Amino acid sequence: MPQFNIRPDKDPGLKFYSFDIFPTPYKAAAENLLIADHCPMKKFNGFTLIELMIVIAIIGILASVAVPMYGNYTKRAKFADVINQTSTYKTAVSLCVQDNNTNVGCDHNTNGIPNAIANKGDLASLTVSDGQITAIGNGEVDNADFILTPTWTASTNTLDWVVDAASTCGEAQLCKEG
Repeated sequence: MPQFNIRPDKDPGLKFYSFDIFPTPYKAAAENLLIADHCPMKKFNGFTLIELMIVIAIIGILASVAVPMYGNYTKRAKFADVINQTSTYKTAVSLCVQDNNTNVGCDHNTNGIPNAIANKGDLASLTVSDGQITAIGNGEVDNADFILTPTWTASTNTLDWVVDAASTCGEAQLCKEG
């Protein structure tokens, strides 16, 4: 069984362990590889100026991409409030259209459709005219508008909602058109 021998004769401050099982020609080579003087560790003195400048340049590039994307993300989140506020009106217009078999006359403050809204959250105004819902956002969402147009099919008794092509929210990538 191999035994460890402490060899203080090589370096009195170094505890050196070696196996006695090496054949004699290889023993000296193995001991030389294990001596700590062959691979001294370099002391770390810090970062160089060029390394720091590279890191700062990378952070600057990432920030220049991230900040505009974050701004667009927050606008879309705020515009979601504008879109959500149309849901009550969509339900009311749907009931009006089903009761009257047409969207003509389905205006705000008539046939069970609520009054128009002004300045509520991120919504500047919301109106309904002949079933068409027009919601306009405030300045924080670039005054983009969201226009929903109902399509009534009497034969199948279905009402489909389409985002009107005239809506400016599609161009600003705040909503999906069509």
